[in-house]
Amino acid sequence: DSLSPAALRIEAAQKVLQKQPNRYQAYNDMALALVSRARETGDNSCFPQAHAAIDSSLRIQAKNFEGEQAHVALLLAEHSYRTALEEAETLNHRMPDAVLIWGYMAEAEAALGDYKQAEQSAQWMMNLRPGNLAAYLVGATLRQDWGDMDGALEFLSKALQQTPPFETEETASILTRMATILRQSGRAAAAEALLE
Repeated sequence: DSLSPAALRIEAAQKVLQKQPNRYQAYNDMALALVSRARETGDNSCFPQAHAAIDSSLRIQAKNFEGEQAHVALLLAEHSYRTALEEAETLNHRMPDAVLIWGYMAEAEAALGDYKQAEQSAQWMMNLRPGNLAAYLVGATLRQDWGDMDGALEFLSKALQQTPPFETEETASILTRMATILRQSGRAAAAEALLE
């Protein structure tokens, strides 16, 4: 049984930490891989390990941006949207051109019902790095929330083009989202083809 991309990233981070236990970036990588693993499996039991990895990272290198960014990703995965937004805004002030932080803000803002602000954050992602995968995914979610199913499908299709073939979890996630929208739009045959 071959390991999923997230499981491989967890394993890689563990190997680095066995040799270099003070490598804070490896703890950040571990935390993000654990969040991905939870998404892959639907099993949130990875979250305490992810918190521990981030704590270790920030203990070794206080205020390291990637560690704090990983913490926001974890808060979003746990649906702690208000706290995630507050932390993301703080990081955004520190580094305004960090594309992922704009995406995290958009995700939290949309979850909290502030669609206007979410749209602006998503637009910033596109302005900073046109055609980036994260921006397409955030844009698709917003369009879906607004009932623009064709717009959401267009963005998801672009996201799929940007996704490396070996990222099976991300690819499956995008295809499943596309199939769900197609099914909701009464296009069951097209949905089934994607799910295959």
